[in-house]
Order: sequence, then C-alpha cells, then structure tokens
Amino acid sequence: MICESLWVVMTLASLHLTPAGENQQNLGAGVECGSFEGGFYRNSEDRASLYGGVHYFPIRYGDVALGVRADLVTGYRVMGLLPAGGLVAEYTHGPMGGEVTFIPDPLNIRRSVFGFQLKVRIS
Repeated sequence: MICESLWVVMTLASLHLTPAGENQQNLGAGVECGSFEGGFYRNSEDRASLYGGVHYFPIRYGDVALGVRADLVTGYRVMGLLPAGGLVAEYTHGPMGGEVTFIPDPLNIRRSVFGFQLKVRIS
C-alpha cells in the first residue's frame, strides 16, 4: 500500500492575529497520504495557492495529536514559492478529523495566522 492512510482535506478559514483586510475564508481542498500533503486554497490575499509538504506528529494522546508541518506554497505576492511551517493540533475520531495550524510570521509575530481544516479518511 502506498499510503498508511489517505485523507481528503477541506481548507476552511484562517484567523489573523491582527487582521488588516486579509481574506479569512480560505476555501480549498487537498489530500494527505501518510505524512505527505498537498492541495489548493484561496489564500489571505484572495489569490489561488497550491501547497505541498510534510507533517509530523510526535505527540499522541488518544484522538489528539500535536506536531509540526512544513510546506511550500505558491500564490503570494511576496515570493513565488514561499516556505511555510507551523505547529499543528489534530483531532481525529474514526473517519473524521480536524486540524488547527499556527503559522508564525518570523518577521512580525502580530502577522501570524491560525488555519482551520476538516478531513475525512478514505482509506
């Protein structure tokens, strides 16, 4: 089997610590195959973004997991291919789950953002 688990992921929204007109309805879709992830969404600049990367959850307790994610993302004005990483809290129960990711801005912590996703396991 290629994937230990295969999930369809729905990107829903973001919450900026100090909103300044950003799009916070970041609808999109993607897949998670084991530790690998990829997909698309409408970013905070209201532009289309593609992302791909990995996640790692070293801490697990029942249905809750804590970890990190590292991705490469397109679609932002600041850079053609933007590295992005953050801390992730995940809750899964059976075939359903959700994730909250905190993505810090290393240049200005007040520009950091929380991202929200739902997911459904398909294998």
